[in-house]
Amino acid sequence: MTAIFMQCERTMPMEIVCSQCQAKFRIPDEKIPENQTVVLTCPKCRNRIPIERHRRRPPAMEPMPVQPESSARSSEAETETEAYDAADRPFDFIAPGAKTAMICLSDMEARSMVSAELMALGFYPVMPQDCEEALKRMRFHVFNLVIVDERFDCNRQEQHPILSHIESLAMDIRRTMFVVLLTDRFRTMDDMAAFHRSVNLIINDRNLQEFTKIYKRAVADHEAFYSVFFECLAKLGKHV
Repeated sequence: MTAIFMQCERTMPMEIVCSQCQAKFRIPDEKIPENQTVVLTCPKCRNRIPIERHRRRPPAMEPMPVQPESSARSSEAETETEAYDAADRPFDFIAPGAKTAMICLSDMEARSMVSAELMALGFYPVMPQDCEEALKRMRFHVFNLVIVDERFDCNRQEQHPILSHIESLAMDIRRTMFVVLLTDRFRTMDDMAAFHRSVNLIINDRNLQEFTKIYKRAVADHEAFYSVFFECLAKLGKHV
């Protein structure tokens, strides 16, 4: 009798359809807070999809045939495989317009310091352990800020995998990201080095303690440079 009750109460995954690229994906109903609007990011085209779940009346209890145990397990495993994995997308349930950052630093002390300063600036930071995790997170989310140590999980004589991925992004997506490269080879705010490495800002290791001051100055210059471009996007109703 208990098995029948649990099956009746179990919610089915919600099917989401992106209004921009028509991609379809599924998310467990219980992942969406009741009577609240959350914003999901389409993993295919990065379009932001507002989702609202209203409180539903509990369905009337009706007897259902009990499936054989092996069949029930198979069905449950199939549902879990197809369901949306929220663990890979930690920012899908934050408020619209919230700022997100990814910190790719190997030094634990530096990571903690930068993370604390970013949270003070209103960012939601994540700190991947290696390049594989970082690239996986970037598949499902467009970060406002990415900070990469050129020595992070990589032989710096080679092109850094994270920077290579960022270079491959479509230009309209790349412009919405601010990329910082931490290095011991170039001086802080070296515009020519930043241009050659396809990043927005260079910070030398010696100046990392002044991260907030340097970042604010660089962002002000960046926003002034792209102000007309961002204004045009806003008039077209596109997210910046």
